[in-house]
Amino acid sequence: MTEREAAVRRCNDALKKRFGEVVRARGPYLYTKKGVRITDLYLDEGRAVLGRGCSGSHAFRVLKNTLERGETGSFPSAYETRFQKAVLSLIPGYDYAARFSGEDSLLRAAAFYQSGCMDVPVAVSRANSALRVKLWRPWQTETADAEMLENGTAAVGTTPGSIAEGVLAFYPPLALQEAGLIAVFKAGNKPFPPSDPCSGALLNALTRSIYDLQREIPKRGEKDWGRFDTVLSPYFERRGAYLIPVIKAEQYEAFVLHCLDCRLLIPPFPAPALVPVGVNEGDFSRLKQTPFQ
Repeated sequence: MTEREAAVRRCNDALKKRFGEVVRARGPYLYTKKGVRITDLYLDEGRAVLGRGCSGSHAFRVLKNTLERGETGSFPSAYETRFQKAVLSLIPGYDYAARFSGEDSLLRAAAFYQSGCMDVPVAVSRANSALRVKLWRPWQTETADAEMLENGTAAVGTTPGSIAEGVLAFYPPLALQEAGLIAVFKAGNKPFPPSDPCSGALLNALTRSIYDLQREIPKRGEKDWGRFDTVLSPYFERRGAYLIPVIKAEQYEAFVLHCLDCRLLIPPFPAPALVPVGVNEGDFSRLKQTPFQ
């Protein structure tokens, strides 16, 4: 288990102990067994940036409809072409898109692509590869991107090293843990790595979520992100839609628990949080009344 996975588990245990299991989620809110509503600034590393359920995306309706048609295998489907078209329209300047189940798989694929052949040992992984992949985030300024790459919070992988050229990854805007990651690649003399096996149902939902994100990007801006600067600025530096923690590393876990007590869920490990759309000043009132010391 990695440090990050352990941090997520500790945060989930603390949430359950305080408020019980999450029994419903909608938009930026989690509703627990004890009747508590928690405002989500973690948003599953951005997978829930459009909200949970069908509140901000029609992708889950698409998923349900495709499941009902039985397209749940890893056999070829028409959704592969549609997925390519959607992703490459979201991030222009690239030639190929693939979906990966997790970071290890993405890093292996980036190593394949970087080496120019498909014979890189499978052992290339997050644990022993110095290769890193640049991470794209919607509503993120170029300045923010450069600064976050510098301190390592916006690149997939934990080992400092070179960043793979011609590769860009992002978390798909589908609030489903199994959505994994998507990467785009530039054409050249290097073979494109294949996607991980994926059912037509999931691929169809991912495609719809990409189009939903494209529709939402121009609708959101500074007026949405800056509404809560007064209460959040002691703890975060905001860059566009993203909140970069300024809490000392040794205090971060205590801050996570303090936020839980204030009915706020932030990333369990030091990473950018998101300003959720659809929340109001009252959701941050506990943090305002009981500042973190």
